[in-house]
Amino acid sequence: MPFLATGVAVVLLACNLPLFLAFLDRPPDDPPRVTVSRLLSEVEVDAHPEGPATVPEEPVRAYYRRASSELWPRLATVSGAGYAFDEDPDGAYSDDDRAVRRLLEARPWEARATELRLAGVTHVVADVKLPAPFREVRILHPDGVRLYSLDGASPPLRFATRLTYAPTLEAVLARHRESGFEPETDSVLLGVEGTMGEPVRVQPEALAEGAALLRARVETPAAGVLVWSRSYFSAWRARIDGVPVAPILADGHLVGVPVPAGRHEVEVSWSAAPVLLGGLLSVVGLLALVALRRVSNGDSPRRRRPTSAHSG
Repeated sequence: MPFLATGVAVVLLACNLPLFLAFLDRPPDDPPRVTVSRLLSEVEVDAHPEGPATVPEEPVRAYYRRASSELWPRLATVSGAGYAFDEDPDGAYSDDDRAVRRLLEARPWEARATELRLAGVTHVVADVKLPAPFREVRILHPDGVRLYSLDGASPPLRFATRLTYAPTLEAVLARHRESGFEPETDSVLLGVEGTMGEPVRVQPEALAEGAALLRARVETPAAGVLVWSRSYFSAWRARIDGVPVAPILADGHLVGVPVPAGRHEVEVSWSAAPVLLGGLLSVVGLLALVALRRVSNGDSPRRRRPTSAHSG
């Protein structure tokens, strides 16, 4: 049992070594904010930047890190760069993101622009040559990795007063491509086909925004949905004027919060329940390992007392 426990520990440390190395590659103390919205990474190679670990005059590392490519979204958050359709290292990223990305990857790049703009994507990192409307900004690596910009992206926070319902994810994306769809006032939700509300331009105000928190103020003459350009997870929690409400899936994979007419303050935060559960399971696992180690040592032949027979 001790050999088994040691082997498991060594394997876990080896698997986490890329993450440990990634955190050694720290950006400058004041990293440049290279994007005001979201970034899409679409690369097949795993090439790394050349040169020292930190280059203060180069903002490249906010996009493109020494770590494995699946870790880039996690590391870029220190510079304020948000990722769209990010591939979580443990494979636990949003199923809705996964489904939308799969549908987009089946289309040519020029046909993806509408959906990427709606998701707030302003830049793309790719290892292939992209056509218009993507505009090449610079080459990030000699292996052909390039940074592109995409104009016309929706703001990270918008308010929709006209809600269209579609029965499938494919139908949701199809509604986005219709000529009458306006990102400033419209959102598409899953449900029985139909349309509710009239288009009214409402400008929500972001009071605070972070990796796991949004506080916003909305003043609207009509009820609608506040859409935040973040991947929808069931772990998001929302409050309107301090009252809990359930976030909804908006536009196929984004966070939506239903808001009634009037002036309201909305807060969206990440539930701590998954982290607490993971910590509890880790403690249980460690206690179980200690118990198994004690049982193993107690049954070891070296510790077992020999018995002797006495004749009467």
